[in-house]
Amino acid sequence: RQSTVYRPKQSVTELKRKMQEEDPYSQSFTATKTKDFPLERPKFMSEQKMNSAEKGTATHAVMQNLDYQFVSSHEEIIDQINSLVLKELITQEQGEAVNSLEIFEFCQSQLGQLVINSNQNLREVPFSYGVSTNEIYKDWEDEEEVVLIQGIIDLLLIDGDEIILIDYKTDRTGAFATSDVLKQEAIRRYGVQLDLYSKAIEAGMDKKVKAKYLYFFDGRHIVEL
Repeated sequence: RQSTVYRPKQSVTELKRKMQEEDPYSQSFTATKTKDFPLERPKFMSEQKMNSAEKGTATHAVMQNLDYQFVSSHEEIIDQINSLVLKELITQEQGEAVNSLEIFEFCQSQLGQLVINSNQNLREVPFSYGVSTNEIYKDWEDEEEVVLIQGIIDLLLIDGDEIILIDYKTDRTGAFATSDVLKQEAIRRYGVQLDLYSKAIEAGMDKKVKAKYLYFFDGRHIVEL
């Protein structure tokens, strides 16, 4: 049976990786996000520079703990990062790896202003959601089954019975010639991911997702899906 080949439970990252493996162009857009925030790197890695995935982890840790009351200047962002290091919410190495200017630029962006002016926001929201095998496996031929998808959503802005969903990306975007090309590729690469997020939130919170955004720190790109 196919169910012995496909796992009954997957993370969104695993599902996305599977789709990339099926896609001959997947190497053009590398996902760097992870959700575990280790305070210490293994000793053998401590003398090496942090890689892009580790920098992405550090950036997400800062965004998770950012106080939006104090984001009106680049200096305030730097102070907050230093404070997170002192509180041991991130390591010194992580604090030095985070691009504080990119975070400040997010706060000045359209999406950042939505966060600042929102009445309620939820960060790093875990979810589990059952998806039909026919929806995620193109070659599924057996009797339909349910696969449990698990993931964590970066940011939700709550506005009454409606929600705005925001997902951060730390991918480098310089390889894309124009914003339109980046948008097309982002939708192709991450459209399924955010659709799953949206369905999970609407089912679990009984609220309508009225907008879904990707924010790329590199280049300050905002992509609405």
